[in-house]
Amino acid sequence: MNTLKKGYLTVMRAISKIELFVSSAILAMLIVVTIVGTLTRYFLRMPFTWIEEFQLACVVWIVFLAGSAAFASKAHVAIEMVVELLPLKVQKVFDILIGITVILVLLFVINTSMAYMEVFIRSGRTTPILKIPYVWIYGIVPVSCVLMVFEYFHSLVEQPKESDGEELLL
Repeated sequence: MNTLKKGYLTVMRAISKIELFVSSAILAMLIVVTIVGTLTRYFLRMPFTWIEEFQLACVVWIVFLAGSAAFASKAHVAIEMVVELLPLKVQKVFDILIGITVILVLLFVINTSMAYMEVFIRSGRTTPILKIPYVWIYGIVPVSCVLMVFEYFHSLVEQPKESDGEELLL
């Protein structure tokens, strides 16, 4: 069992690094394209018509990949002040309830987004200018939600180490 746990942790650490790298690279592309688009629109009076579609795709991918990466380091917003005032046993019950709620919400989003993917596949819908299939743009939603489930369990299996009161990123 220990070997299985080590393998899982190794794979999840690699996935977390890939999520951060890809979301950072997409953010860099988004920034560059937005700057170039702004400069060409205001100084050359020649706007690129495709930039808005590209920006939409980038934002969707950044939000969901970075959201998944945030699970790895428990970087999501949490209101812990009230729970921390409760006794330790009650805090553990809340942790379990919160975990169940998180998993149920993610499963709901996976199910709903898969229904949208089926519609996009059947309709063959693409963006008007770049002709990017919407499945490619929004396909990251169910994938990242599955990754979030794995990242959630990863954070349970491997508790972050603390250093000077700050959690270290995996």
